[in-house]
Amino acid sequence: MIYIIADDLTGASDTGIQFAKNNYKTSLFIINKHNIDSIQQEKNADVLVIDTETREMDEKSARNIIRDICNSLVIQEEDLIFKKIDSTFRGNIAAEIEEILELTQKNWCILSPSFPAQNRITVGAYLLVQNKLLGYSEYSQNTSQPEKNSYLPYLLKKQSRLPIEHIGLTDISEERNLLAQKITSNDKKQPQIMIIDSADDFHLQKIITYGLSFKKKIVFAGSAGLANCLARYQKQSKNTVKDLVKSSNKPILIVAGSRRSILSDQIKFLKNKIPFAELIIDLEKIFSSQENTLHEYKNFSLNCLLNKQDLIIYTDATYNKNQSIDTKIMQKYNIKPRELEIGIKNFFGILSKSIIDNASISNLVLTGGDIALSVCRELNISNLELMKEVLPGIPVSVARYQGNSLNIITKAGGFGEEDTLYNIIKQFKNINNTEGKNNHE
Repeated sequence: MIYIIADDLTGASDTGIQFAKNNYKTSLFIINKHNIDSIQQEKNADVLVIDTETREMDEKSARNIIRDICNSLVIQEEDLIFKKIDSTFRGNIAAEIEEILELTQKNWCILSPSFPAQNRITVGAYLLVQNKLLGYSEYSQNTSQPEKNSYLPYLLKKQSRLPIEHIGLTDISEERNLLAQKITSNDKKQPQIMIIDSADDFHLQKIITYGLSFKKKIVFAGSAGLANCLARYQKQSKNTVKDLVKSSNKPILIVAGSRRSILSDQIKFLKNKIPFAELIIDLEKIFSSQENTLHEYKNFSLNCLLNKQDLIIYTDATYNKNQSIDTKIMQKYNIKPRELEIGIKNFFGILSKSIIDNASISNLVLTGGDIALSVCRELNISNLELMKEVLPGIPVSVARYQGNSLNIITKAGGFGEEDTLYNIIKQFKNINNTEGKNNHE
């Protein structure tokens, strides 16, 4: 069994899909306070992906969840553990790694967050995102000391006292010897984390190849990029995974809750290519008159979908930023940034459920980890069967809802180029490039 432990839903999905597309039967289990004890029931899978939803938790709570999960699993010595981490290094990464190493009695965590297909690479133990040091990007959690907040040992030591080693790109040709020396010399010492630089898939493949030589002693930690290399290297599954995704001409519902700048570009590109009804969420109305706003938005959405119009629901990130909407709401209602985000995601979840319950929806696109989780929880969906990858790092899963099959695409808010949403929809609708130009340009 391969166990993947991820801290949010989109991350769990984009990592698990690397195995599903290589013919592993891959199940995704979303943790909540009621179901931790039932995780081990997923015994028929080759790969079990566990979404812990600990990214936004405080460190102590995250550690407790990881302990509960590890204690509930029956992990054999030959089983492989992959700790999925955010490619922009958000969350309780070091704390969760420390708990996993202790509870599984592993010696090393081999860590590389690089995801070259999404322009995330690691050089000199510094994380670069879209050709910028992490600390200078919009993904940084701390805008002070940007160089320090791009340096992985510095970020890891904020949460853990584990010793940290580093292997750089200049040593990549000798990586096997270095790994062998470091790992074999640590048999009776405390667990350690080894950061290994990687700037392309070739480097990631070398990390997997050499790391698996010490399979019983290590835990891998990385993004979907490292998981993809692991899945291609292993290729041990003998299953023939049935594709459960059913194409449909029914309207598509996109719930785009992420407020990353790239999403605005993706929505603009999509609307210039394919006719889409749109519902722009007024954030202030969510907090001032939620019940009336929910009723208004639900009726508008159902009218669009029942008239066979595709619909995208989103917030206008550019307008909100220019008008300082977040700040105004927090000041007016005396709430903190995380309380603001929770209020928004909860509204998206409730609205989505009220729409899906009353319209014939087969294809659902969810953008942003918070939004994806909120919608799935409102629909009471805790199990997803990962099927295939529609674009790099963007999977389609199948869930059962009210006795029907529901195709769910999950996309991290910061993933993709400006044409990403368009290409996702094009696959659902089987629209080729020529048709798109003739009909819509």
